[in-house]
Amino acid sequence: MAAPILEAKGLAKAFETKHPLLGSSQRKIQALDQVDLQLVPGQTVGVVGESGSGKSTLAHILAKLIMPDAGEIVFRGTDPYAQSIQMIFQSPAASLNPRMRVREIVREPIQIHSAGHCNVRELLKEVGLSPELIDRFPRQLSGGQRQRVAIARALALRPKILLCDEPTASLDATVQAEILRLLIRLQHQHQLAILFISHQLSSVSAIAHEVLVIKEGRVVERSSNPEIFDNPKHEHTRQLISASAL
Repeated sequence: MAAPILEAKGLAKAFETKHPLLGSSQRKIQALDQVDLQLVPGQTVGVVGESGSGKSTLAHILAKLIMPDAGEIVFRGTDPYAQSIQMIFQSPAASLNPRMRVREIVREPIQIHSAGHCNVRELLKEVGLSPELIDRFPRQLSGGQRQRVAIARALALRPKILLCDEPTASLDATVQAEILRLLIRLQHQHQLAILFISHQLSSVSAIAHEVLVIKEGRVVERSSNPEIFDNPKHEHTRQLISASAL
């Protein structure tokens, strides 16, 4: 196995809850507590857990959208961090600017980072979209097409790492399977390291090489796929598998 391109050690993050009327702080919620992980080129780490378990907080910290309270991130890539790590969100309808055409959406990261030129038509082909869609607005696309545009935008900077935060949750089962196959193909083509977050264990089972189970901000179990699904050790993992009927 290749050396990790990114390693997170002891990540911790707490958020203060506030009284809905008074606005005063009530208590702290530990969203992440001493989380470690490694992302390796060509490999996918799946992260599963209930809503509010800390999965999205982990992705946002790795993307440097928020800062951890403790811990460190060691990045071993040669390109700038912001260009090497890109995020794909759950809802393409929310993550794509409705006033921009597809060509502008895909090209936007290149312009933000002054990273030269990208061939939007070739990127659309790469994610399985017709170049004829290049001048359409997001509202003129299906949900699956919008998510493919989001993936093309993430690929524009030729990142080494993709952070996928519930990328198939808003799609029907057939389109979910298509997006998973696309991510696997792109990983093989570009040797991408992928963090794949989902509450859908079937999706994680289909794409992940290693799986982390998070409960209340802590990793309660980690193992290879399919070992973690065939022989879960932690009671919370067994409950998640039972609830998903895997």
